[in-house]
Amino acid sequence: MKITDFDLTKRKNRTRLNALKKECKIVISIFPRSCKFEDIIICCDLLKDNKIIKAEDIGKSNEKSVEDLHHTMRLFELLDFNNQPNETIKLITNQKDIDSKLRELSMIASRAECFREWKKWEKISSIMDMKDLNSINFLKDVTHGRSSTISQRARNMNKLMQQIIEYHPSRNSREFPDVLPYNELKRQIFESDSIFEPDKLISSIKKVSNNAEFVRVGTGYLSINGYDLVARNLNNSQMRLLVGSDDTKGRMAISNAVVDLRNSLESGPSSKSKYEYAKKMRSELMGGGLRVRSLKARHTPDFHAKVQIYDKSAVVGGSANISYNGLIKNIENAEIIVDEKKIKYYLENFDNYFLDAESIEDEILEMLDDTWAISSDELIDPYIVYLRILLEMYGDSIDEEILEGISLADYQEYSVNKSLRDLNEYGGSLLVSPTGTGKTIMGTMISRRMKQMKKISRVFVVAPTEQILDKWEDEFLKLQIPFQGIPLSEFREQTGGWKEKLRKIEKSLCNEDLIVVDECHHIRNIERKGNENMLKTIKKPSKNSAFRLFLTATPISKTLDEMNNLLEFTHGNMVIKKSKDVATAPTITYLTHKLIVERFAKKTDNGYKYVDFSGEKRFFAKKVNEQIKYESSYLDEIIPIIKKLPLEEKVELEKEQMTLDGSKGEMAGRQDTLVKVNLSRMVESSPVSGLSFIEKKLTKNLEKKYYNGKNLRSDLKEIQRILNKILNDDSKLDACKEVMKEEVKNGKPVLIFCEYKETLRYLKNELEREFGVIIETITGEDSKETRKERCRRFSAEYHGLRKRKDDPKILIATDAIGEGVDLPDASMVINYDLFWTPLKLVQRVGRLDRPTIKKRSFRSCNMMPATGIYDGLYNLCSRLDNRSRNYKTMSGIEVFRPNIRDLDNTEDLDEFDDDYGNYDEDEFATEVIGHLAKASELDKQKARDLSLGTNSNYHSKGHIGIISIVKDGDGYTHLLSEFYKEDWGIDKEIFDDQETIISASRPSKNALPEAIPNSFYDRHERMLGELANKYKCQIDDLKPIVSLIKS
Repeated sequence: MKITDFDLTKRKNRTRLNALKKECKIVISIFPRSCKFEDIIICCDLLKDNKIIKAEDIGKSNEKSVEDLHHTMRLFELLDFNNQPNETIKLITNQKDIDSKLRELSMIASRAECFREWKKWEKISSIMDMKDLNSINFLKDVTHGRSSTISQRARNMNKLMQQIIEYHPSRNSREFPDVLPYNELKRQIFESDSIFEPDKLISSIKKVSNNAEFVRVGTGYLSINGYDLVARNLNNSQMRLLVGSDDTKGRMAISNAVVDLRNSLESGPSSKSKYEYAKKMRSELMGGGLRVRSLKARHTPDFHAKVQIYDKSAVVGGSANISYNGLIKNIENAEIIVDEKKIKYYLENFDNYFLDAESIEDEILEMLDDTWAISSDELIDPYIVYLRILLEMYGDSIDEEILEGISLADYQEYSVNKSLRDLNEYGGSLLVSPTGTGKTIMGTMISRRMKQMKKISRVFVVAPTEQILDKWEDEFLKLQIPFQGIPLSEFREQTGGWKEKLRKIEKSLCNEDLIVVDECHHIRNIERKGNENMLKTIKKPSKNSAFRLFLTATPISKTLDEMNNLLEFTHGNMVIKKSKDVATAPTITYLTHKLIVERFAKKTDNGYKYVDFSGEKRFFAKKVNEQIKYESSYLDEIIPIIKKLPLEEKVELEKEQMTLDGSKGEMAGRQDTLVKVNLSRMVESSPVSGLSFIEKKLTKNLEKKYYNGKNLRSDLKEIQRILNKILNDDSKLDACKEVMKEEVKNGKPVLIFCEYKETLRYLKNELEREFGVIIETITGEDSKETRKERCRRFSAEYHGLRKRKDDPKILIATDAIGEGVDLPDASMVINYDLFWTPLKLVQRVGRLDRPTIKKRSFRSCNMMPATGIYDGLYNLCSRLDNRSRNYKTMSGIEVFRPNIRDLDNTEDLDEFDDDYGNYDEDEFATEVIGHLAKASELDKQKARDLSLGTNSNYHSKGHIGIISIVKDGDGYTHLLSEFYKEDWGIDKEIFDDQETIISASRPSKNALPEAIPNSFYDRHERMLGELANKYKCQIDDLKPIVSLIKS
């Protein structure tokens, strides 16, 4: 724009700026660009025949008229944004005559946003209350644009409103009047009667309703069954239905009657008769014969009358509402009044109330069109129904207060809900998720929802380190949930008074507690005290035991037995024999990086994949694994010496015993193998750690302890000599300096892990001398506060801190920070010392492998000798390589062998297969979550849009059965099922868990829907009845969501 555009001396600028200042409540695009019902109906019929709409079809000469018509049809939701027909269009095209089509279009158009907003602006609730059919002032008030555009859209609105009212089924007309005067009503002769006993009221109604032509009904409650009980006796009769409202402040948008009616349709067993009642009601409403109005309480006192008036023949007045219970089941009182004077009194008052009431036919029709009852004859894709089952079970959270700044990514939401199902069904859940994917936030949300469901009152968290307990405290504070932290060391017998503490915990626990065990891999080995004491304290899951949620990224180190040991805590009896069984095992929720990134991640414009963490984009890093092999000739000299060290302990015979040759009573005992193991690892770690070990040994009386102590001393001195040479020529240190040189030069933080404190101090001194940068160290001897502060300063950006010049550029640590610490600012992690299992490496690398708000990459470097001599001693590297391969197969995580994991480029099959193997063999990922993850967003949205009570049937070549999702009165979801091998009712199949049941019902994506078998309805009612008996509730308190039938 130019500066002259703001010259207020010019009128056009003032006009433009005034328009810009005006608040635009509604965009101009939601107002129609065409206005003829006939053109819309022609277009609908052509689209039904798959024809392309041309201008001449609607009597126009240019294609802009067609686009204007398409625009209006999109506003009416007859077309989607691609101008393809929506399901709504069938309401018009399924009608046989033009009058019916016009009435349907009238109802559809009245629901458009533009007319809803007009009603709201006019402060009316019904189209039929519209007095002024000129919308120009409305448009001027709520939108802006060119005056010519606003005028044209207003004219279209006016013409459309005229047609809506003209063809509206609720329009007052001679054929279908709102009320009929007394003198025009027919009179039949009946006898008066009094009713105060069961089974008599409905028979009396049948008598007086026989041949009735104009029926007035007042009720406080309306159900679909009650409507049918009255309407089934009427033939070509008109009915005027008046219902009350509890809306004392006038704020209800929809009458209670509509809510009651919807509940009566959607609750209780599926039934063909119920569907027919709903279709009959809709037909009567659309035909004009049925009018329903609600007497809002703000106009009159509360309307609670229960009355039926049949022509001017009889009045049925009493306590019964128009419901199945009111008319049949309950004991109600009623009077049959036939006196003309009294009938006239009732008629006049009813008509006065009715004319003062507000029409709710629009609301009822919209509600009916939204229910499964009206579309129950349609064949629904079984795959979409299966997806709805998955979404109900695992995809949609319970209603909860929105927490500012806290939300779950889709994969987290599915996992949380899967764990909640497991907790409620089995009492336990094992949630396996890779490092950096939000286990802590998932655990806290599970705790919160368990509290919301009133399943628990207390939360305990068991964790191996104080840092991890601190993270839990931070997350629970955000959710305002109190919890008690318990160090894992209590169960490992590593603290004073552990036995008494565990006894108190065991005595205190009950079935209203939740035990969260983080990093639960620490107790997966049954030989260890931690496992034994944990099981003794919290017991196996049962009705009387505490709920338990186990969390880990690394449930397996060697074999499936380790996972089975954890399952003993969460399931009690489940044993996994094959790796493929993990995906469907009860109480296990297993996520992999591949599943998350391939199926849940979104892409930025530049192709980077990300997941949503509480509204923020978080990117997974590119990880490069490297093996840094250093020249190891000195170490190669030492290893053969260690291998032959004479470490047999001296065994002295008792003085009373004599040797055959008369020598001293001494002999060689068992080998002190642990010395060899420790010495080999310490000399490989660094010369100072090796020297420290040897110097301590040499100060001891080796000759007294060992059979060949003199030779042992000599050998240790030889190793000492070589280590001193390494001090002046440390090839491992040189290799480490070389690999990190560029990172340090570029100011990028480097994290180094080592096993021994001597090595840690050695590295600090040598690297400070080499690089001249600030270096910090962390060991188990440092206080919690010191560790926390050094970690935060080392990874300042991630922790939201301003960077400082004195922030450390290199952090050297033992495994004191191997878990529960986030350090993703680092661009490199160096495993200066290796360990026997890959799990420690997984935990170390996990400090960097966190999703962050910026796309990044990091290197993971494993230091190891160049030759195989060191490995030949105890096969540490070979064993680590084998276990790493096995672990990658199970989890998709490689931490030892050279490898590049770039989750943005999984299409590159060479890298992808090298990192994860074929996706179909990604066996551990939980199957039901995998099914959800593979579904397209379009299919999931179709599933969410299914009406409550939707049923689908498909042909099965194997077993047959029903699976149904039902919600109880408290909103809790239940999975009902029954399966048979071949024929209904014969050879029933029993499944142990929900995941197997769901998987057994899974249709192929191209399975074709078939008609619902009649036998389904009785079976479904029986299934609901069993659930109602189990929970001691009424069957009508249950609400079927969807059902899938295999027949």
